[in-house]
Amino acid sequence: MPLLAILLSCNKDEAIFQEASPVIELDSEDGYYIVKVGATLRVSPAYKNVDEAFKIAEKLDLQKYEIWFMSYQGKPKNWYRVDKFLHRVPYGDVPGVYLQCDILLKTSILESFSYPPLEMMATGGYVVAVPNDGNAEYLRDGENCLLYEQGDLDAAVEAIERICTDAELCRVLYEMGLQTAQGRDWKRIQPQILELYTARN
Repeated sequence: MPLLAILLSCNKDEAIFQEASPVIELDSEDGYYIVKVGATLRVSPAYKNVDEAFKIAEKLDLQKYEIWFMSYQGKPKNWYRVDKFLHRVPYGDVPGVYLQCDILLKTSILESFSYPPLEMMATGGYVVAVPNDGNAEYLRDGENCLLYEQGDLDAAVEAIERICTDAELCRVLYEMGLQTAQGRDWKRIQPQILELYTARN
């Protein structure tokens, strides 16, 4: 049974979010998928668009998907379908949650920089997201993620189901996702950032 998790997460650290083997075994009869839905903490909940994530969850086959909601501050609304609620998970334990999940559903429409997709890709998972200014720099539809336009619930469901059925797509998303996450590891970009600040001073 696939698992859908609604998740609020922190910055990516390659030493913590270690590479994992693909989490979806498409030829496994008893395997299931986890869809993780992400949002950040310091923006109005309206910008997090979490309600849309649960409207998408309602359209998924209840026999195939399990829903997880991980949040530091927020709690599920009464109408949310939640199979497991994770509240205030310590940062060091967050990678373990990612490793149990198959797909991150990220519905935020406004971000400064969106970390959860990178964290999910770093642990070998898959990402379905709404494009926004915070993820435009690194998310590439059909390469390291699947994107859908805000409000198009059917497109989001279709993207989730494609990941669960298209082995070649999964291979591409997995390989390119790991490459994307590794390329943005802090240890790799730190010299460039320090050089930028040094040059300005």
